Amino acid sequence: MANEGVCEPCPEGQYSDGLTGCQACGERTYKPTQDSTTCAPCPDDYATSCADTTGTSTACASGAYLADGACHVCPTEGAAVCEGTTLTCTDGYYKEDYDCTACP
Repeated sequence: MANEGVCEPCPEGQYSDGLTGCQACGERTYKPTQDSTTCAPCPDDYATSCADTTGTSTACASGAYLADGACHVCPTEGAAVCEGTTLTCTDGYYKEDYDCTACP
């Protein structure tokens, strides 16, 4: 966005094509880099928002949980709780990376 002859990047969730001022990214889109001139679609597993400059999710679709700024699919085996920002494994399983792995 221009400010007295100086170009400044638009705030998170907005972009500029260089001709008009900052405009909001549409629903389920985000600005991939600070100086992007267009918005990119959110990844499919992001339920509601990824409107910051990195595409970081703030909520995940059902069957996924949020960890380290990204949505991860819930494990098909060994998950006691998998929702929001929580993955807890059942007895006989341990959490490894973003999955529940059976104990040896």
